[in-house]
Amino acid sequence: MNGETDPYAEKRSAPRVPADVVVEIYQSDGKTLVGVAHLLNLSATGTCLDTVAVLTEKSSVVIRLLLKRRHLLTLPGDVVWVKTFPHGHEYGIQFGQVEETQLRTMKAFIDEYFGSDKQGGK
Repeated sequence: MNGETDPYAEKRSAPRVPADVVVEIYQSDGKTLVGVAHLLNLSATGTCLDTVAVLTEKSSVVIRLLLKRRHLLTLPGDVVWVKTFPHGHEYGIQFGQVEETQLRTMKAFIDEYFGSDKQGGK
């Protein structure tokens, strides 16, 4: 697909990788649990979540996830889109200010995915 036929192509500024991780969603205070979600994909700039929790577009949240069973990430972000389905909702989350160490961890995870996806590595 090219940018003309894919309305989302121009909106993605970073490569996304599929991820099968359960995450916790908190209000912007980082303390009040809103619900749990299934992380569908991850990039250095955002994520897509599947959950029964109800979030509103433009609301601020904090996502906590354990990446590769050893890296606890706490990622602030904003809900930039909402899709409602009979089973629940999907949300697009754009990350806000992410700590440098957490950003490096995410980028390493993404690079590892693309490196293993290619013949001969990176």
